[in-house]
Amino acid sequence: MRTIEYIVCHHSANTHSTVESVIHWHTTHPAGNGWDHCGYHYIIDKKGTCTNTLPIERKGIHVRGYNSESIGICCLGHFDQEVVSGGQMGALRALLSSIKDQFPYATIVPHSYLGETACPGYNLKQILSQEGLTNE
Repeated sequence: MRTIEYIVCHHSANTHSTVESVIHWHTTHPAGNGWDHCGYHYIIDKKGTCTNTLPIERKGIHVRGYNSESIGICCLGHFDQEVVSGGQMGALRALLSSIKDQFPYATIVPHSYLGETACPGYNLKQILSQEGLTNE
C-alpha cells in the first residue's frame, strides 16, 4: 500500500462537467500527456454520487510533485462561479471520513495548498475551511 500524506480536494472548473467528460479529458487530452487513466481517485457529481475512478493503490495524476503520496478527489463544478450542492458536500464529507479512517495521518488539503492554482475554487475552499476539514 502507498504511503498517503495528503487527501487533495479539486473541482472540475467547469459548470457542465460529468464524470464521463472528466475521464475523457484525462485520457484523451490534446496535449498528449499519455495518461492511460483518470488522474483522480474519486469524482463526486452535483447530486452527491461518488465514483471511484482509480484504485487508491495506484498513483493518481492530479497534483504535480505530490501524486505518489496523495489521493485526489474531484467535485464536479466550478466553485468560483457556483456553490457546492448539499448532496455533493455530504458525499465529500463521508468520503473524506472514510479515507481518514484508512489513512489517519493524511492531511486534507485543497489543491491550492500544494501548488499555484485557484483549484478547488473559492466556495469549496471556504466550506472546507469553515468546517475544519482542512488546515487552511
